[in-house]
Amino acid sequence: MVACNEPTYVAKPLPPLVVPKLSSELTVITTTSSGFSPGERFVYAVRVRGFEIGSANIAVADSGAEIKSHFGTSMLAQAVTSISHDLTTSLDGVKPTLGAERLSIDGKTRQFATDFTGTSSHSIHTAIGVVRAWAQLGAAAGFLHVVVGDQMVRVELSEPSGGKDWLRVDGKLVGLDSPATFTCWLDTAHVITRIEIRSDGEQVTADLVH
Repeated sequence: MVACNEPTYVAKPLPPLVVPKLSSELTVITTTSSGFSPGERFVYAVRVRGFEIGSANIAVADSGAEIKSHFGTSMLAQAVTSISHDLTTSLDGVKPTLGAERLSIDGKTRQFATDFTGTSSHSIHTAIGVVRAWAQLGAAAGFLHVVVGDQMVRVELSEPSGGKDWLRVDGKLVGLDSPATFTCWLDTAHVITRIEIRSDGEQVTADLVH
């Protein structure tokens, strides 16, 4: 899927922080757990406008020191556009140390490398883990800085709501070209069972299937 002559972009250790100034009432969210257990694996069906466009999977190494994920469009969706995304995060305890990301859209590939050493920023993987570890009734609202490709995004999380068997977390993504909001639901084991992302009138959903 990677063309030999496609340009490759390698990001600096961390992209510059270009998100707006932090809201004074929010503080950074920290946890004592990565939010993942060694050997965990999840598969999500990704849909747009109700149509399944592909699947995403995430897998934690048996050692717990590495997390990998892959998203790919389905054969039907590839008739319109072909997208592939791979991300590997290396961890030292609960913190990310290195991130390797590869994004291919219709055969054009970009690659990014991020060194998280000495920062409080997260990869997409460790941000998901923080949400899982932090989410509980009464948890204080806060924010995370997350590196996505060559961008720094601020993820603002509202106080979780829910009931006996589920939790709901609402938030917004600040720093993207188009403002976005999201909602995710977690079960009693703090597994994320559904994610909805809304931007420019469109909605993307990811539902746990395995």
